[in-house]
Amino acid sequence: MDAFMKSITFLGDYAIVWFACIAIMACMPTKRQYALAMLVALVAVFLLGDVIIKPIVERVRPFIAHDYGSLVIEAPTSFSFPSGHSGTSFAPAMVFCLIPNEQKNRWLTAGKVLAVIFACLVAFSRLYLYVHYPTDVLGGCILGLVVGYISFSLLAKNSQGNKEQKKEGGI
Repeated sequence: MDAFMKSITFLGDYAIVWFACIAIMACMPTKRQYALAMLVALVAVFLLGDVIIKPIVERVRPFIAHDYGSLVIEAPTSFSFPSGHSGTSFAPAMVFCLIPNEQKNRWLTAGKVLAVIFACLVAFSRLYLYVHYPTDVLGGCILGLVVGYISFSLLAKNSQGNKEQKKEGGI
């Protein structure tokens, strides 16, 4: 499992999968507002978690606190709480899951399931690799879900409301 978990956590590094998803969605005119909401969610959760919360909490990582020196990955240098990988996986996954599926598109439904599975795998990989405590991962997941929901509500729902008003002749 070491190689698999290392690969999953690597895909979570720099939100590689999510930026690819955003790029693909940005090329689809009907999905651009969702791509923007995902991008804003990613940036916001990174800033909140890694730039603001981690330096305030200053939680030492488990491999340091428990003197565990044989990590499978390179030792992270930042603080532990909240898990940035978990946050940056759950924020865009939340936005993706909130995309309306009016035509009952099986591909979109399958994509939502895969987004949740991927986010859960990334979060679990951080526990498996012993670089986070369970509460770090839980905190990152909750932060990501909240930021993803807010991002979707402010950007994607707002865009939908504007489209409906244009159809009705309001704008």
